[in-house]
Amino acid sequence: QSICIGQSVTLTASGGVSYYWNPSGNTTGTITVNPTTSTTYAVNVTDINGCTGTGFVNVTVNPLPVVSLQNAFVCAGQSITLDPGNPGSAYVWSNGSTTQTISVSSAGTYTVTVTTPQGCSASSSAVISVGGTITNSLTNAQFCQGDSAILNAGNAGATYIWSTGATTQNITVYNSGTYSVTITDAY
Repeated sequence: QSICIGQSVTLTASGGVSYYWNPSGNTTGTITVNPTTSTTYAVNVTDINGCTGTGFVNVTVNPLPVVSLQNAFVCAGQSITLDPGNPGSAYVWSNGSTTQTISVSSAGTYTVTVTTPQGCSASSSAVISVGGTITNSLTNAQFCQGDSAILNAGNAGATYIWSTGATTQNITVYNSGTYSVTITDAY
Protein backbone atom coordinates (compact mmCIF):
# COMPACT_ATOMS: atom_id res chain seq x y z
CA GLN A 1 0.00 0.00 0.00
CA SER A 2 1.17 3.52 -0.75
CA ILE A 3 -0.36 6.62 0.84
CA CYS A 4 0.43 10.28 1.32
CA ILE A 5 1.30 11.62 4.74
CA GLY A 6 -1.89 12.49 6.59
CA GLN A 7 -3.96 9.85 4.79
CA SER A 8 -5.26 6.57 6.18
CA VAL A 9 -5.48 3.14 4.60
CA THR A 10 -7.68 0.12 5.35
CA LEU A 11 -5.94 -3.25 5.71
CA THR A 12 -7.99 -6.45 5.53
CA ALA A 13 -7.12 -10.03 6.50
CA SER A 14 -9.47 -12.97 5.85
CA GLY A 15 -9.79 -16.71 6.35
CA GLY A 16 -9.69 -16.75 10.12
CA VAL A 17 -11.81 -16.57 13.23
CA SER A 18 -9.33 -14.48 15.17
CA TYR A 19 -6.79 -11.88 14.19
CA TYR A 20 -3.98 -10.01 15.85
CA TRP A 21 -2.32 -7.05 14.12
CA ASN A 22 1.16 -5.89 15.00
CA PRO A 23 2.16 -3.14 15.78
CA SER A 24 -1.40 -1.78 16.30
CA GLY A 25 -2.69 -4.57 18.59
CA ASN A 26 -6.10 -4.65 16.85
CA THR A 27 -8.01 -7.94 16.87
CA THR A 28 -10.39 -7.48 13.95
CA GLY A 29 -10.05 -8.65 10.36
CA THR A 30 -10.04 -5.11 9.05
CA ILE A 31 -8.15 -2.16 10.46
CA THR A 32 -7.67 1.43 9.38
CA VAL A 33 -4.24 2.89 10.00
CA ASN A 34 -2.78 6.38 9.63
CA PRO A 35 0.99 5.97 9.92
CA THR A 36 3.31 8.98 9.77
CA THR A 37 6.24 6.93 8.50
CA SER A 38 6.49 3.85 6.30
CA THR A 39 5.54 0.82 8.41
CA THR A 40 5.27 -2.94 7.96
CA TYR A 41 2.13 -4.41 9.50
CA ALA A 42 1.91 -8.10 10.42
CA VAL A 43 -1.32 -9.98 11.08
CA ASN A 44 -1.53 -13.34 12.83
CA VAL A 45 -4.62 -15.24 11.66
CA THR A 46 -6.10 -18.29 13.41
CA ASP A 47 -8.67 -20.38 11.53
CA ILE A 48 -11.50 -22.53 12.85
CA ASN A 49 -9.15 -25.53 13.23
CA GLY A 50 -6.63 -23.61 15.33
CA CYS A 51 -4.12 -23.34 12.50
CA THR A 52 -2.25 -20.05 12.33
CA GLY A 53 -0.57 -18.05 9.64
CA THR A 54 1.06 -14.66 9.40
CA GLY A 55 0.70 -12.09 6.64
CA PHE A 56 2.64 -8.89 6.08
CA VAL A 57 1.84 -5.64 4.32
CA ASN A 58 4.13 -2.65 3.82
CA VAL A 59 2.49 0.77 4.01
CA THR A 60 4.71 3.35 2.32
CA VAL A 61 4.09 6.92 3.46
CA ASN A 62 5.01 9.47 0.79
CA PRO A 63 5.66 13.14 1.60
CA LEU A 64 3.52 15.97 0.30
CA PRO A 65 5.23 18.24 -2.20
CA VAL A 66 6.57 21.49 -0.76
CA VAL A 67 4.85 24.25 -2.72
CA SER A 68 5.48 27.89 -1.82
CA LEU A 69 4.61 30.69 -4.22
CA GLN A 70 5.52 34.23 -3.18
CA ASN A 71 3.44 37.38 -3.62
CA ALA A 72 5.04 39.73 -6.13
CA PHE A 73 4.82 43.17 -7.70
CA VAL A 74 5.20 43.62 -11.44
CA CYS A 75 5.70 46.91 -13.25
CA ALA A 76 3.12 47.62 -15.95
CA GLY A 77 4.10 45.99 -19.23
CA GLN A 78 6.39 43.45 -17.58
CA SER A 79 5.80 39.86 -16.48
CA ILE A 80 6.97 37.48 -13.78
CA THR A 81 7.45 33.71 -13.87
CA LEU A 82 5.78 31.65 -11.15
CA ASP A 83 7.47 28.30 -10.46
CA PRO A 84 6.24 25.93 -7.71
CA GLY A 85 9.20 23.58 -8.18
CA ASN A 86 8.81 19.80 -7.82
CA PRO A 87 9.92 18.80 -11.35
CA GLY A 88 8.25 15.67 -12.70
CA SER A 89 4.97 16.40 -10.91
CA ALA A 90 1.59 17.31 -12.44
CA TYR A 91 0.42 20.92 -12.23
CA VAL A 92 -3.01 22.54 -12.36
CA TRP A 93 -3.08 26.35 -12.23
CA SER A 94 -6.12 28.49 -11.50
CA ASN A 95 -5.76 29.99 -15.00
CA GLY A 96 -6.06 26.52 -16.58
CA SER A 97 -2.38 26.00 -17.35
CA THR A 98 -0.83 22.58 -16.69
CA THR A 99 2.85 23.48 -17.03
CA GLN A 100 5.37 23.76 -14.19
CA THR A 101 5.87 27.48 -14.74
CA ILE A 102 3.59 30.26 -15.90
CA SER A 103 4.38 33.82 -16.93
CA VAL A 104 1.94 36.41 -15.60
CA SER A 105 1.58 40.11 -16.29
CA SER A 106 -1.94 40.72 -14.94
CA ALA A 107 -2.88 41.45 -11.36
CA GLY A 108 -4.69 38.69 -9.49
CA THR A 109 -4.36 35.63 -7.31
CA TYR A 110 -2.72 32.64 -8.97
CA THR A 111 -3.12 29.21 -7.35
CA VAL A 112 -1.39 25.97 -8.29
CA THR A 113 -1.99 22.40 -7.17
CA VAL A 114 1.06 20.15 -7.51
CA THR A 115 0.60 16.36 -7.57
CA THR A 116 3.68 14.14 -7.25
CA PRO A 117 4.06 10.87 -9.19
CA GLN A 118 3.02 9.09 -5.95
CA GLY A 119 -0.31 10.97 -6.03
CA CYS A 120 0.41 13.37 -3.16
CA SER A 121 -0.87 16.93 -3.63
CA ALA A 122 -0.34 20.37 -2.14
CA SER A 123 -1.39 23.86 -3.20
CA SER A 124 -0.10 27.40 -2.90
CA SER A 125 -1.23 30.84 -4.05
CA ALA A 126 0.48 34.10 -4.96
CA VAL A 127 -1.05 37.55 -5.19
CA ILE A 128 0.40 39.48 -8.11
CA SER A 129 0.08 43.28 -8.07
CA VAL A 130 0.73 45.39 -11.11
CA GLY A 131 1.93 48.98 -10.85
CA GLY A 132 1.07 51.93 -13.00
CA THR A 133 3.23 53.43 -15.66
CA ILE A 134 5.71 56.21 -15.23
CA THR A 135 4.90 59.21 -17.40
CA ASN A 136 7.77 60.76 -19.30
CA SER A 137 6.88 64.44 -19.41
CA LEU A 138 10.17 65.91 -20.61
CA THR A 139 9.94 68.16 -23.64
CA ASN A 140 12.54 69.98 -25.67
CA ALA A 141 13.38 73.41 -24.28
CA GLN A 142 14.80 76.56 -25.85
CA PHE A 143 16.47 79.44 -24.08
CA CYS A 144 18.66 82.36 -24.97
CA GLN A 145 22.43 82.31 -24.50
CA GLY A 146 23.25 83.25 -20.92
CA ASP A 147 19.85 82.07 -19.63
CA SER A 148 18.88 78.65 -18.28
CA ALA A 149 16.06 76.15 -18.44
CA ILE A 150 14.56 73.96 -15.74
CA LEU A 151 13.92 70.37 -16.72
CA ASN A 152 11.27 68.62 -14.59
CA ALA A 153 11.07 64.80 -14.68
CA GLY A 154 7.66 64.78 -12.95
CA ASN A 155 6.57 61.65 -11.07
CA ALA A 156 6.93 63.13 -7.58
CA GLY A 157 8.23 60.68 -5.00
CA ALA A 158 10.27 58.68 -7.49
CA THR A 159 14.06 58.49 -7.62
CA TYR A 160 15.98 60.11 -10.46
CA ILE A 161 19.33 59.73 -12.12
CA TRP A 162 20.07 62.39 -14.71
CA SER A 163 22.76 62.14 -17.36
CA THR A 164 24.45 64.98 -15.49
CA GLY A 165 24.66 62.88 -12.34
CA ALA A 166 21.96 64.86 -10.53
CA THR A 167 19.42 62.90 -8.47
CA THR A 168 16.68 65.51 -8.06
CA GLN A 169 13.30 65.76 -9.79
CA ASN A 170 14.30 69.09 -11.41
CA ILE A 171 17.60 70.19 -12.85
CA THR A 172 18.67 73.58 -14.18
CA VAL A 173 20.66 73.51 -17.41
CA TYR A 174 22.77 76.35 -18.78
CA ASN A 175 24.17 74.70 -21.90
CA SER A 176 22.55 73.26 -24.98
CA GLY A 177 22.70 69.50 -25.37
CA THR A 178 20.79 66.31 -24.81
CA TYR A 179 19.80 65.50 -21.24
CA SER A 180 18.24 62.23 -20.12
CA VAL A 181 16.82 60.92 -16.87
CA THR A 182 16.00 57.49 -15.50
CA ILE A 183 12.94 57.51 -13.26
CA THR A 184 12.29 54.69 -10.79
CA ASP A 185 9.10 54.57 -8.74
CA ALA A 186 8.66 53.06 -5.27
CA TYR A 187 8.11 49.64 -6.77
